[in-house]
Amino acid sequence: MNKASHALLSWLVIWLAIFTITASSFAHLQAQPTTPTADQCEAKILELESDTLLDDPIRAASIGFYRGAIEQLTKANGFASQSAEYRRLSSEAPQLLSSIRSELGLPPVEPTTIIPDGAALPQLEQALAQATAGLQAKRQSLADLQTESTRRNEQSASLTARLVKVRQELSNLVNPSEAGVQTDISPILADAQETIYQTTVLVYQAEIDSIETELESYDARRELLPARRDRAQRRVTEAEKLVTAWQVVVADYRKLSAEQAAQEAIKLRKEAARQHPILKEFAERTVDIARERVKSQSYSGGTESTRLR
Repeated sequence: MNKASHALLSWLVIWLAIFTITASSFAHLQAQPTTPTADQCEAKILELESDTLLDDPIRAASIGFYRGAIEQLTKANGFASQSAEYRRLSSEAPQLLSSIRSELGLPPVEPTTIIPDGAALPQLEQALAQATAGLQAKRQSLADLQTESTRRNEQSASLTARLVKVRQELSNLVNPSEAGVQTDISPILADAQETIYQTTVLVYQAEIDSIETELESYDARRELLPARRDRAQRRVTEAEKLVTAWQVVVADYRKLSAEQAAQEAIKLRKEAARQHPILKEFAERTVDIARERVKSQSYSGGTESTRLR
């Protein structure tokens, strides 16, 4: 082999190696496309804003695409968070259902009123107010669960229709008509368009995943909903009994206080009768007022215990 042939063979080997590496790299990039991040889009915007040689229309259009891409990434992250939450609810449903069924298998909790030694009437009234607030909260939870089944049925129909629409829009996006494809545009603008395209595809994919995981979570929690309603109903019943118990405590304490005041007034009248006629008249009025208070407390105690019926 002469020198010319040897040199030609060497160049062929070098070019073959370069072509192999280039083709391999291109195939790798095609197989693993990467979606730009918000930080990368922000960096592109700063780069475009500082490029004084770039035509203004191209700069403005490109910046608009990158800002749109940032908004799309925010939407995609929101859908991803929703998907993660519904997957969590689905995965926790079996264990939660078992826990609720175990709780419902136990006897109902009877109300207990713990009265501190030397408690004054305001303390007891505060305990009654807290028990009443707890009852209202449990009633609201039960009401929400009673309407949840209807809400889910309506939401499922709406989500199914939305899923069909989003899938069609994604198909139209990834399979555009030939008339809508531009080829003779600035490379800078083309990069910006590619970025908004990738992030828009990501939003559609994320929304589809969010819808699918929400629908799946409804199926996974189908048996859980009636169990939660039964537990909520039991807790309302227990809270009602607790409120009634505190009403009795407060009413009895008020009646006892009124009776003690009446006894004190009678004692005062006897002492005043031995001292002066004017004091005697005042003491008698005090006794009358105390007796009326005893009657009113007895009446209010009876009506208060039936207020929640």
